[in-house]
Amino acid sequence: MSGAIRIHSTSRGLDAARLLAGRDLVLELDEAHGVAAPEGVLAGDALDVEARRALDRSALAGLARWRELYDELLTVDGICLPFIAEWPLMRTMLAWLRLGEGLHAAVGRHGATALELMDDDDRTRQIASVVAARHDIPVRTGAGPRAAVRPVRELPRISPLRRARRLAVRGALGCGAPTLLRPGSVLVLSYWPMMPLLDRLLDEPTSRPAIALEARPTGPSRTMRAALQGGWLGLPSPWAVGAAKREVEAAITRVGAATPRLEVGSFDLGACVHGPLLMALRDGACDALARAGLVRRALERSPPQVVVAYCDSLPIPRLVVSLARDAGVRTLVVAHGAFLAPQTVADLSIGEEVAVWSQAVAPPGVGRRARVHVIGYPARDVPNAPIAVRRRDAARRIVVLGQERHPYTAMIDERSVQRHYLAALGAVRSACPGATVVLRPHPTQQLAPIRRLLDEIGDLDTRIDATSSIEDLLASAALCVASLSTAALQAALVDTPVIALNLTGFEWPWPLGGDTPVPVAHSTDELVVALRDWRRRRRAPGREALLAALGADRPNALDRLVDVVTGRPPDRDRAQASSSPPAAASA
Repeated sequence: MSGAIRIHSTSRGLDAARLLAGRDLVLELDEAHGVAAPEGVLAGDALDVEARRALDRSALAGLARWRELYDELLTVDGICLPFIAEWPLMRTMLAWLRLGEGLHAAVGRHGATALELMDDDDRTRQIASVVAARHDIPVRTGAGPRAAVRPVRELPRISPLRRARRLAVRGALGCGAPTLLRPGSVLVLSYWPMMPLLDRLLDEPTSRPAIALEARPTGPSRTMRAALQGGWLGLPSPWAVGAAKREVEAAITRVGAATPRLEVGSFDLGACVHGPLLMALRDGACDALARAGLVRRALERSPPQVVVAYCDSLPIPRLVVSLARDAGVRTLVVAHGAFLAPQTVADLSIGEEVAVWSQAVAPPGVGRRARVHVIGYPARDVPNAPIAVRRRDAARRIVVLGQERHPYTAMIDERSVQRHYLAALGAVRSACPGATVVLRPHPTQQLAPIRRLLDEIGDLDTRIDATSSIEDLLASAALCVASLSTAALQAALVDTPVIALNLTGFEWPWPLGGDTPVPVAHSTDELVVALRDWRRRRRAPGREALLAALGADRPNALDRLVDVVTGRPPDRDRAQASSSPPAAASA
């Protein structure tokens, strides 16, 4: 089919099933339409795996070129704002590139003679104009274009007491807070996977763990204890925040409105992406810049013994780690998860030292950039004997982990969320009739589309659990149908069998791909076969591989991490364990 193609910014508000490939083209797909929208109506449908891999490389090259042009102009008080805001900048660059390359490929595939805009979205108009110029075809406005439908973010449900407490804390800290760091403190930028480490430091009488009020630990008691033992890193005043905003705006003004030539992928994206990149910089850098003076003063007046962060890619941890490193303060970045998905922005990249669970789940190339401590899984030790006690109703319960849409790679497309759930549900219906299926969404996923999906599954006992502890949920199940996620590895901690469901079109890393003993299904039919095999044996191979990748096959990981943080020599047996390579490294 050739002729004019109707361009829709989003499928939200449309009857996705009535869209026609070759006549309609959607730039952004609502998660609820991952399967309902026919193949070919999403611009990204025209991109194969190799084209998506090339998008990641092009986005990296495009952002590097943009930074070459503007890093100097966008440096304020010694802080390179594009460096601090690299994560939101890459997400913006990649989003625009995916739109452009997807539309470009679709126009070529369908032989379009014109592009007809069906809504009033400015971003769509810009990218359509660039692609149309590349193909020498016109862009016109459709009859009575509708207003673009914006997504509505579903807020998590929290108790009234918890909400009131959050509002009270936010109000109390809204005017800023001074810093009080005690000499020799260990400054911990908190995140929930860091809580076992913080608890252990709090229990040590000679340790002085301190916290950042920007990233407080879970639970008020931890905050109070840490504040008493090691102190805290404060918050900027409203005046400092306002000054930072003015400085960022002045830097953006120096850059000017003139768009650069930015050859990225198939065309010049400069006119499209320059403004959005500056907006992303404004959003990502203002808060960090407001804290720069406060952090510098703290590092000068009462430098901590070490700064421990959970990442160094997000703006504020990136700022603190980089300033601490420049001030000569030791920095340690502790992996907060398994790095399994492809990455464009590398985490654990600027800390002097990093701690990873195993080499198998470390970011690529991390050993070339920092001193690496392979510590094992620090949340808890795993018993050697398999866990035999389960809830009585778990024999027919299957947990399906949601597949995340990753904003930092083009390798996982917009249809993955729905396709993953539907393939899992269809296979369970066929192979395990009568089973109870519990869907575990990724924290970034919207619940409303998943609820609508369940409304269409009438003959299967299904439910959603977005709040339980992941280990408790996995321990209550007989089987886990896994996605590309850390939770897939954590199932081995509670001896829950795992079958990996990979519908992404590319091979996953070991132990969820490659030469792995873990069963891997690439379609509904393959998952049916794997489920029937599991029903016969009530076991699924690969637990040892999952534990090795997670680093949970190595004892005393938390002790080892505490030794690394405090800089004291480990015990002899722990030193011997840490010197031997993890089993996953050779896989």
